Amino acid sequence: MQLTLDIGNTRTKASFFKDNTLIKSSVIFFELESKWLDFFQSYPITRVIYSASGQISASLEKVLSSLEVPVLQLSINLSLPIAINYRSPNTLGMDRLANMCAAHLHHPKQSTLVIDAGTCVTYDFLERGRVYLGGMISPGLEMRLKAMNLLTERLPLVKSKKVPLIGTDTESCLQSGALHGLAAEIDGIINAYRMRFQSLNVILTGGDTNALQSLIKNHIFARPHLQAEGLNNVLLYNLAALENH
Repeated sequence: MQLTLDIGNTRTKASFFKDNTLIKSSVIFFELESKWLDFFQSYPITRVIYSASGQISASLEKVLSSLEVPVLQLSINLSLPIAINYRSPNTLGMDRLANMCAAHLHHPKQSTLVIDAGTCVTYDFLERGRVYLGGMISPGLEMRLKAMNLLTERLPLVKSKKVPLIGTDTESCLQSGALHGLAAEIDGIINAYRMRFQSLNVILTGGDTNALQSLIKNHIFARPHLQAEGLNNVLLYNLAALENH
């Protein structure tokens, strides 16, 4: 059984795979070394890959280094199933890299646009399933709402909420502007890509997928566990490379 760990600033998402099949995924908040040891001993884990967008804790780092199974950290220095044609690869976020490796897994010979709707919205393009070219970074839902509050004197800070297109008070107008405005942006970006690239696949992932999915007019694939799938794809790719040498 493979384990992927997506390590953020406040939480870690753990996903278990049997070959390419996702078995279980959960969010954990362990800090103590003993908790991490109990976690790893509770499952028949045979290999691990992790991605650290946040600061990895000393306790987790210690436990990972003590495991008697292969442990990889995602980086551009690993063997990857895709080529990176990005001008500053050392600044590339590992979440974006994992998403591209998952796009290769699902569409190995076709071009794919991955839209990750989280704190920021990232648009990343994989050409013909093999070459990562780059993309875009745009403000996410919560960031748009916070910006309208912080950069004005009278607009309140409101929470993201699914509302009708036409807001009927200040709160719902802000919510509609952020939500429907972002959905319209996503549709516009997809249309622009489809004008340039035929047979384009589009994958939507990230925390705001549920809020946006029904508002996007273009055909998309929603994959909530895309980053974990990408991590697992890189893990299997590296293990296969080692076995062939």
